[in-house]
Amino acid sequence: MSGGNQQKVAIGKWLHSGADVFVFDELTKGVDIGAKSDIFRIIGDRIAIMYDVKIIKEFARSEVEKEQLRLYASGGEEVHS
Repeated sequence: MSGGNQQKVAIGKWLHSGADVFVFDELTKGVDIGAKSDIFRIIGDRIAIMYDVKIIKEFARSEVEKEQLRLYASGGEEVHS
């Protein structure tokens, strides 16, 4: 089974565990583009990004873009003009 399919199976098992919160680290590292889309589709409606042991940004699933995820996950900050 490919890495992406293995991750989808693991996430599927976790979703049926009844937990309210899941913590993912490098959720889609090394998976193909199709698997990335599937994984992002099955995770919940709210995303909290942690950096340096703190939650630094929260998004509703519908309002986040990949570039924003990368920015905050790497410790970047918003620039306000």
